Amino acid sequence: MFIPDGMPKGTPIARLTAERYANLVRYLVDGEPRTVKQYAELLKCQPQVVRRVIDELHFVSRTRKRLVRIAGWMDVGNSLAPRWAPLYTWGDGPDAARPHKKTHAEICREYRARVKARKMTTEANAFLYKGVQHEN
Repeated sequence: MFIPDGMPKGTPIARLTAERYANLVRYLVDGEPRTVKQYAELLKCQPQVVRRVIDELHFVSRTRKRLVRIAGWMDVGNSLAPRWAPLYTWGDGPDAARPHKKTHAEICREYRARVKARKMTTEANAFLYKGVQHEN
């Protein structure tokens, strides 16, 4: 379970009080897109609480417009397996398209390039190390 900084372990899930809700809206309106986890850290509460509120604000029905939109996507995974988290901001415009997943061929191509670079670096280091010992 995610515990924001400054909260002791075992702290119950922080509710989204009126003050936190007002701060969330203030952070959404300021124009800087952020992930749910970043909003939760700013508000010092659990991400699932913030996600529930943002999902409600992002929902569109026939009777009301969307208040929050996805402005972009942030890679929160590692270089081998990217995981995309939406960046939310205030507005009723269209959502940003989710980035495409890498194909198997792209993943293999990157892996082969890393292995080749690692092999070349190892060989170059061995050559330099060997040359340094002969000078002595």
